[in-house]
Amino acid sequence: MPALALAVVGIPVYVHIPKFYTDVIGVNITWVGTILMLASLFDAFSDPMMGVISDRVRTRMGRRRPLILWGSFCLAAAMFLLFVPPHLEGNLHSSGLRQP
Repeated sequence: MPALALAVVGIPVYVHIPKFYTDVIGVNITWVGTILMLASLFDAFSDPMMGVISDRVRTRMGRRRPLILWGSFCLAAAMFLLFVPPHLEGNLHSSGLRQP
């Protein structure tokens, strides 16, 4: 059950984002895979670091609650921007992306 919250966010990203970005947006699948790999590598370093930070933070609300609250807003914004990317029409040819 604790992993359910992360699975609700993670599974759509790894299942739907490659298809969405290649078919709808027109990004090369190699770039999508590279970006997802870099995000996983970033997580390998940032997750333990945030664990140490959350162990050391002490507030009136508790040790982890402010970080969870702040992180939920950041996650909501990131998911929105991930599934509703900015308009790229003018940059498609100069960035090597193909038009849908």
